[in-house]
Amino acid sequence: MPQRKDLRFQVIPSSATPVFRQVHEQVIRLIASGELRSGDIVHGG
Repeated sequence: MPQRKDLRFQVIPSSATPVFRQVHEQVIRLIASGELRSGDIVHGG
């Protein structure tokens, strides 16, 4: 059964890196570390 994940993403609007790229890179890191797995539910706060 998928687990619900309460994750916080750090977004810096003034960064030269677009917001979507900042979130994408953080999601990739979470997957690589095993903290986020296929089927996990990520929700906004």
